[in-house]
Order: sequence, then C-alpha cells, then structure tokens
Amino acid sequence: MARAPIYKFYYNSEYLASVKLPEDAYLLCTKYGEGSTIRFGHKVSEIIYKYKDGDDFSYDEINLNIMLI
Repeated sequence: MARAPIYKFYYNSEYLASVKLPEDAYLLCTKYGEGSTIRFGHKVSEIIYKYKDGDDFSYDEINLNIMLI
C-alpha cells in the first residue's frame, strides 16, 4: 500500500494539492510563484517553506522547519 501524501501545497492561503515528495511541492511553487507555501499539515503554523522568486530549493531548510513543528 502506498504512503499518503504529507506535504500540502498552498497558493495565497488556498489549498491546491497534496504531494508525497518535497521536490514535487517545490515544482508547484516555481509554477505558481510568490505566495506559494509548502506545509507539513494544514495549519499556518506548519508552513515549512515559503517560495520567493530566485530562491533555491533547500532540503536543509525544509528538514529544519519540520523539526521545529
């Protein structure tokens, strides 16, 4: 049985998708641009990444933010 998606993609506070890999969520961020966030759940307090134009994807940043939740 496949695991459930745990990363939630939001654009301007609107829930749009759930994915299994943070890379997939980041790709959605690059498509939608500023205002995109990746969350570890549905709460605003569970945001683990906020996309800003020109940012590079960082596993370290996401892993640190997951540990802080």
